Amino acid sequence: MSKYVPVKGYSGLVRDTQSNALINVDTAEIEQARQRKRLRIEKRKEESDLKTRVENVENTLTEIKTLLRTLLDNSYK
Repeated sequence: MSKYVPVKGYSGLVRDTQSNALINVDTAEIEQARQRKRLRIEKRKEESDLKTRVENVENTLTEIKTLLRTLLDNSYK
């Protein structure tokens, strides 16, 4: 008896007869899923990096504004 049985209606799936697990044997679909996952991870990293850069710019602007206020306050004394 074969260890795997094809699942009716799903060409890329087989069922393991011992564990009753469904197994995807469509290698092209698996590779596409891996590629989608890589792209999601890259996008999240880019978004995180962009968020960090924006926070750094905001902090720098706050520091510049504080220094300008200090300069202005000192010039009026």
